[in-house]
Amino acid sequence: MQKANPVHQGAANGTTTAGEVVYACDTASGPQLAYVFAETQFIPMQSSGVWLVSWLYSFIAPQAQAADALKIVLHSLSTLEIDPQWEYHQLALNGNAGEGAMDDFRKGMAQIHQDYERRTAASQSLFDQIDRNIRGEDLTTDPVDGKQREVWTGTGAPHWINGLGQIADSVNQPSPNSHKLNNVQ
Repeated sequence: MQKANPVHQGAANGTTTAGEVVYACDTASGPQLAYVFAETQFIPMQSSGVWLVSWLYSFIAPQAQAADALKIVLHSLSTLEIDPQWEYHQLALNGNAGEGAMDDFRKGMAQIHQDYERRTAASQSLFDQIDRNIRGEDLTTDPVDGKQREVWTGTGAPHWINGLGQIADSVNQPSPNSHKLNNVQ
């Protein structure tokens, strides 16, 4: 488990924490990848307090479909829209009507959208790296043409490419017309 950035801002005197876990497991239907994100808030009140789970989502999917599953979950969360009229009515019923509450709501939704974009990019990068590791490939960049290539990990020696696009692994430059590919971390 690793600590993550909270989706919501906590109360002034409260504490908000978040964490996420990615793990692989084998099942009767094949290898699966699971992901869980949780955010909790603790709000102290007099001599006690209120602890609540303010955000929780997870999935388990075949490894080949894990990136798509995460995209679907995050897209669902980021596209959630609450009708402002309904929200305003609910706030009025609770005695908390006002522009300040609506501004907080809008800011919260904007944070969720930003978090979705950040998590999608980070998760895609993580899943791409896991996928390359499973397939035994390195992601490389050609310093001459700037293209990225997935190259078989092979011997662990540096990857070289010649003018014909042929790739070789070698500690030393294999031919005068070849140049070294850079591994992307």
